[in-house]
Amino acid sequence: MAGYCAVIHALQLKGIDGHYGNQRKTIIFGFGAVSRGAIYALKAHGFRDITICIQRPDHEVREEVLDCHYVRVQAGNNGQTRMLVVEHDGTKRPLTDLISKTDIIINGTYQDTENPTNFVTEAESSYLKPNSLIIDISCDEGMGFFFAKPTTFKNPMFKYKTVDYYAVDLREFVRLSSTRTFKSN
Repeated sequence: MAGYCAVIHALQLKGIDGHYGNQRKTIIFGFGAVSRGAIYALKAHGFRDITICIQRPDHEVREEVLDCHYVRVQAGNNGQTRMLVVEHDGTKRPLTDLISKTDIIINGTYQDTENPTNFVTEAESSYLKPNSLIIDISCDEGMGFFFAKPTTFKNPMFKYKTVDYYAVDLREFVRLSSTRTFKSN
């Protein structure tokens, strides 16, 4: 529910929809329940260029959502870029290449606070596409993105340069549905 609600709310605030206007490239970090909710919201709103960035081995990925592109993200070794994207055929490229072409970045990863994953560091901030949107559903301050911090319903977004950053805790957004969902699990 959180992923679904965050995407819907952020898209409403930005006034964008995948059915109208230019098609936007979207990447999603993670493939758990939060990320699946985000995928369903994007697909329901007409977004078609969706890349799922997973950090687990391919054989652990279950029930892929149709019409999404799947890649693995991993830390680079000595002499390589800090973070790499690995395609199914084994081809590797810097994560910053993917980020630089992306209009909407969604973070649905559960962070290990002792060893966090940072998708964009301050040194890599120039790779963020101008006027892009980051929806940080799994927001932990300073993790995932060096400028990450929770936002509120009153102030749901802030700008980092030209990038809009959204990180509202949305459990109350659809209170009745989320209560039913959590009670059934």
